[in-house]
Amino acid sequence: MNLPDSPKTPDWLQKIQYIIDPLGYMDNAYQHYGDIFNAPIIGNYQRLLLVSNPEGLQSTVYQG
Repeated sequence: MNLPDSPKTPDWLQKIQYIIDPLGYMDNAYQHYGDIFNAPIIGNYQRLLLVSNPEGLQSTVYQG
């Protein structure tokens, strides 16, 4: 399973952007990457899947 796209900004800068303006960060990422995207914004995790719109989950079906 491939991960959805993610912002290309360096990880450390994304974390700062998210801390300063979480809603602005999510809105900007949504406009560029759609309902579901991945980002390294919290803790030491490499990537987290973020959902900016719950309707995005309805259109995503896991086929494992």
